[in-house]
Amino acid sequence: MNIEEQNLQHVYVSPSDHPQGYQFIPKGNLVYKFVNSSDRLYFQKFYVFDDGTIVLDEVSQGQITIKSNNEFTVEGDFIRFV
Repeated sequence: MNIEEQNLQHVYVSPSDHPQGYQFIPKGNLVYKFVNSSDRLYFQKFYVFDDGTIVLDEVSQGQITIKSNNEFTVEGDFIRFV
């Protein structure tokens, strides 16, 4: 698999009344997951899928932000990649 640098240009900021995280529905299979955090500042999960999709799931100051290099739709608690 060849992975090159990608901009995570597709962004979704969760409404403040959405109390939980999201479940991803990718087209590919998960090949790598990386967790990064800083006490009380942020918690980040990076996902890389075998179809080239890269996802950042970040919680910072109580706000959930999803970023990806591929387009996606939000359907309730699900993030579906198109």
